[in-house]
Amino acid sequence: MKKRKIWGIMAAVLAVLLLCSGCGLQQGFTLLYYSLGGAVSSQAGGSLIEPAFVGYTVCRLRYAELSAVQQQAYRMVYNEITSHPKKILLPRLSEEELTEVMAALRWENPQILCFDASYTFYTMGKACWLMPEYAESSEACRARTDEMLARAASVAAAVPPGATPFEAELCLHDSICANCVYGEGSWPNDAYGALVEGRAVCGGYTAAAKLLFDMAGLTSAVVSGTAKDRDGRESHIWNAVSLEDGWYYIDVTWDDPVSGGAAPDHVSRAYFNITEAELVKTHADYTLPEGVQVTGGDENYFIKNGLYCSEDNWRTVLQSALGSAINGSGEVEVKFASLSLFKAAMQVLFSGGGMQTILQPFLANGPLKCTYSGNDDVCVLHILLENQ
Repeated sequence: MKKRKIWGIMAAVLAVLLLCSGCGLQQGFTLLYYSLGGAVSSQAGGSLIEPAFVGYTVCRLRYAELSAVQQQAYRMVYNEITSHPKKILLPRLSEEELTEVMAALRWENPQILCFDASYTFYTMGKACWLMPEYAESSEACRARTDEMLARAASVAAAVPPGATPFEAELCLHDSICANCVYGEGSWPNDAYGALVEGRAVCGGYTAAAKLLFDMAGLTSAVVSGTAKDRDGRESHIWNAVSLEDGWYYIDVTWDDPVSGGAAPDHVSRAYFNITEAELVKTHADYTLPEGVQVTGGDENYFIKNGLYCSEDNWRTVLQSALGSAINGSGEVEVKFASLSLFKAAMQVLFSGGGMQTILQPFLANGPLKCTYSGNDDVCVLHILLENQ
């Protein structure tokens, strides 16, 4: 976690808004409490007013679960933040309540690029002042917003007319992965980094997915927690999406592999519409919006596309998939029904000569080089075939 200087002239209380940066945590704002009196009317804030540049419905499940006074604070910030005011008057909330409001604002509204900076709250009896710190001028922010939304609209327009929610989700997922590289850019934690600069970390991938899902009319949520890496666990953020048969998790960042034998432009679907049981093998410390439960199953990419391997059919499924790969990109992924089956198939294929047998019908035009990698967390096998 990166540290920021805590400043003030009276007693200070620190709160942290979790923002992903390189899938690590950053301190997001500081709360400085001052007893100065004053109050905010319960009518202040009015309705949530969408900026003119938002021409679609924004899904706000976290907003819906906030208390009435938290929703008021959410609206008051949202309605003013794009003009970059020096301060915004809010009703008084506890440290935890303010943290929840700012987290919901940040991750539910990727179309607003003003939420990446730090914030200071000065309490005043029954009210407080929010003092935003902006990374750029309002003019520069608006120009960047326009550029991002134009790019997002172009990506969303590529969804075929009449596409099902699954098909729309897949189209948008693949576009992000194909056009973004994992890494630190100028704006790695917002949708601008992923969609315009083509370089982002998990925050940018997730924000881009949320923005595009909103534009496509999909119901989705951002999920913040931790995930395992080589050194243990680190902060991470991903999406959940509602489809015809229920909710699923989708980790766009992890579907844009940076290693593992894949071609540079390979788009994985290993973490496309996975279940709770699959997610908890690698992800933890998260909560879903109230009323959301991940219970879907048949809208998983591999089940939906005939790439799901059971005990009885895995050789047939794999051979068919390899035939399609040879006539296409040369790459294929298949998913196995269980970890035991995955391990057994890997043993047969790459230690017992099974891959040579499965590939035999495709060797008439010469030998093939086979590169593979396996992900035993989700039981997905990736194969790259190249002519020798």
